[in-house]
Parts: sequence; C-alpha cells; structure tokens
Amino acid sequence: MTGGAGATDPGAAVAPADPALAARKAYENPGGMWLPAQMTLPQHVDNFQKLGVAIDPKVLANPLAAPLAAVVWLGGCTASFVSPQGLIVTNHHCVQGALQFNSTPQANLVENGFLAKTLAEEKSAGPAQRVMVAQDFRDVTSEMRAGLDAIADPIQRKDELEKRQKRLQSACEQGRKGLRCEVRSFFRGAMYLLIEYLEIRDVRLVYVPKRSVGNYGGEIDNWAWPRHTGDFSFYRAYVGKDGKPADYSPDNVPFAPAHHLTVSSAGVKASDVVMVAGYPGATNRIATASEVHHDVEWRIPYLIGLLEQRYAIAEAHLADGGQTAIKAGVAKQGIQNGLERWQGVHAGMTQRDLLPRKDALDAQVKAWAAAPGREAYAAALARLEQVLAEERRSARLDFDRGQAVSSGSLLGAALTAVRLQHERRKPDAERKPGFQERDMPRIIAGQKQVTRQYDRVLDRAVLKLVLTRALQLPAQDRGWLATLLGAKKGQKLDEAAIEKTLNTWYETTRLEDEAARISLVTETTAKALATTKDPFVAA
Repeated sequence: MTGGAGATDPGAAVAPADPALAARKAYENPGGMWLPAQMTLPQHVDNFQKLGVAIDPKVLANPLAAPLAAVVWLGGCTASFVSPQGLIVTNHHCVQGALQFNSTPQANLVENGFLAKTLAEEKSAGPAQRVMVAQDFRDVTSEMRAGLDAIADPIQRKDELEKRQKRLQSACEQGRKGLRCEVRSFFRGAMYLLIEYLEIRDVRLVYVPKRSVGNYGGEIDNWAWPRHTGDFSFYRAYVGKDGKPADYSPDNVPFAPAHHLTVSSAGVKASDVVMVAGYPGATNRIATASEVHHDVEWRIPYLIGLLEQRYAIAEAHLADGGQTAIKAGVAKQGIQNGLERWQGVHAGMTQRDLLPRKDALDAQVKAWAAAPGREAYAAALARLEQVLAEERRSARLDFDRGQAVSSGSLLGAALTAVRLQHERRKPDAERKPGFQERDMPRIIAGQKQVTRQYDRVLDRAVLKLVLTRALQLPAQDRGWLATLLGAKKGQKLDEAAIEKTLNTWYETTRLEDEAARISLVTETTAKALATTKDPFVAA
C-alpha cells in the first residue's frame, strides 16, 4: 500500500506502549553520588522499577562483576575496557598529557590527534601513566576505627590512623607483585575500604580524534548532558608475557580483562535512563551548612579567580611556537575543564534553593541533638563547628601557601627529595604515606614524565603567579613566603623581588636535567642536601 504523508500500513506491527515512559519523563534527578553497595537501598530499587530499568540493582551493587568490573581508574580519570584485548575508552581531555608526551613541533598530536593502524604503532602514554583495575573491596572500618575514641590528642589519633592504614596496605601487598592496595576513607572517616588494584604500568595511545573534534568549541560543553563533541579517546593496557604488570617493553602483550563493555548498535531513545559509573567518586552530602556557605562565599570564587589567571597565562603562550605552544595548549584545555566545572558548581549552588535547604537541615539536626539525653551529640556538633571555624580563619593562608609549594615542577621535585631524606631516617613502616619504598617506582616515573611535560616559560609563569598572589596576604601571614624566597631581614618583598629571585632560580638550577632529579630523589644524602647549591633545594 502506498499513500501520502502520514499514511500508515494497517498491517504493520504497532510498537507496544512503554509503561515506564511517563515515569521517566517526570523523573527529576536528585543529584549525588552513591557507592555500588548502596544500589540496593529501597529508594533505588523503587526508582528502578518505576523507570523500567532492566538491570537488577543487585548487579550494580557488585563492582567486581559485569558491568562495573569493566570500569577502571586512570589516576584522575575514569575509563572502561571495551575489548578482550585491553582496549580502553576514556574522555578526550584525559589523554592530553600522553599526546603532549609524544608531540613535536613537526608532529603536533595534541592538535592533530593520533591513530595507530597496528599494535606496533601504538605509542607509550609515558612512564607515569597507570591503569588501575580493581580486584577486591574489603570493609576495614572496624580495623581502622577500633579504640580511636580513647585517643584524646588529635595528632596522636591521626598518627594511629596512618599506622593502621600502612599496616593494612603492607599486609595486602605482601608477596603479591603488581598489586597496589589503598585504604580509602568515606563519609568523613565513618567508613574505610581496603581496595586492591592491579596496577598496569604499560599504557599506550591507540586513537585520539583531532582537537577540533574531541574538544569542539572548547570545554563549554563539558560537565553537561548531552554533549556535542567527539569526546572520546582510546588507550590499550599491556602486560608482560606472563600476564603480570610490567614496565613498557616491545615484548609486552595486550592485557586480557575479565570483563569489558559492549556497545549497543541500537543506540538510545528519548527518555532512556542514563547512569554514570566512575572513579574516584566523592560526595559532600554530609557537609555542614557553614561549610557550604564558606564554599559558596569564598573558596570556590577564590579558586575560580586563580583558574582564570592561569588560563590567561596558557592562552598568552599559544603563539610562542615549539614545545611551549604545545604544552600551553594542553594546559589551556585542562584549566578550562576545571573552570567549567567550578563555575557550574557555583552556579548550581547559588541559583536554586540549596543554601536555604542546607540551613534548614542543619537547624533540624541541631534541634534533634538538643533534646535531653543527646548531650554527647550536641557537644560533638559544637566541637565540629569550632574546628571548622578555626580552619576558615586560616583558609586563605593555607590555600596560597599550598599553591606556592605545589605549582612548580622543579620546586615539587626538590620538596619531594627533601621530604624523602627526612623520611628515610625512619624504618619503612614508620614513614609517612607517599614516602615509603612502595612509592619509589611512582616517584621515579613521575620525574621521568616531567622531562617531556616541563616547560621553563610556563612553569616559571605559574610559580610567579601564585607567589605574587601570596603577597596580598596580611603581613603576619607571609613569613613563610620570605623564608621560601630566601629574603633577608628587612628586605622588601614585592613583585620585583619575586621576579629577581625566580630569574636566579631558573638560571642556576640543575633540576631541569632528568638524571639530576632522579639522583636527587634516589641517591642524595642528607648531608649533600644540606650543602647543596641548587636554589630550589635550598628553598
């Protein structure tokens, strides 16, 4: 039968009515993140039924089974296995460091993208890149918290927590090469999980679309749904021929994951349910009203101001040419990504009724704690507010000082070396987390990665920015800045003094050399550090 526009075939099958369509169209996302184990809470089970989700919530409660077991962590980004040969899909911005690591002015992969047509053409993402594949999750809350309430001194309590954390991690890794175990805190220390990861160290670039596709229009679309960009890239994970993690080698073979995702050729329909699973996963659901007000009124705007200044630095060097321009392009995208996020968060916290609702909930909790028999809760809440008020009094000092000592690659290498020398005087089990022998491969790999990602012009500009911002602190809060810069007593501390100091630091340091940095963190003695002439180490 034929007919004009709108004509139908009376013999054609009629699609069955979707009984959940109305519920999906009416659904409003309440926001928030959830641990997989929480997916069986009644509210989720009820929502799944109403929305017609075919997946049993119990399936999503197990992160070691399909489909969640296909999701992996790249140490800052989420990714997923999508083939039995170790192929991994992630976001476009998550591979920019690997593109820059392999770029030259003659072959700018950051702008032009990359495609390996064979396994042999796949390029190393760099010595510091990792793929963390979860192997096990164990609740260790009782081991971490038992008896802590009896320790009155907060510093002793913190030290005891670190001791327990290191003991659990060490026992987990004992005799199990290739595994990395981490104790993670959730809900402000109310819960602790021991997570076992297979730490894959050979990661390679497979396919990345051109920036004009993967970052079409910049980051304006990021943190939003739906997207209008080709925001995807592919890595591949490699292991030794024995199937165990190994450093990069041409002899390594693709990793065979236990689970991988498959792509539906049917695509999605209007009102289909979309869920996102990922790392590292965090929620501030239990933040107090005073914390939320502090975030909205000071912390987030102050952070946005810094990101805007850093963005301007990156943009100003895009026309420099050579490696500086390539690295500035990577920095610009990363900073724009952060800006888009925090500007969106701030808008979401101020444009609706979040603050009044948080104030009301806070009042409700305190009223509950004020009832007879709940004096301990009221005292704990009062003490918490006191601690938070103390933190807020030094918030700007802490932020500016933190930025000053973490914004330069060479200063960071020097700080790591000095701290390592201090920690090496102790038995390994007593060292601070991050400075034990288990951490040395990562520290060395990080210094190797710096070689390809460091740029003197950009590094110096960002360090000058954060040091100059710190000049705006009250005089009584700037003593650390004078010490860091080696200022003599009575010397005027201003932008000109910072400029002069940085000129000396960057012109006389040896830390731009990879061998010097690695020697510094692996071989240098405490005596050598104390007498070094390197300005970053001295600082």
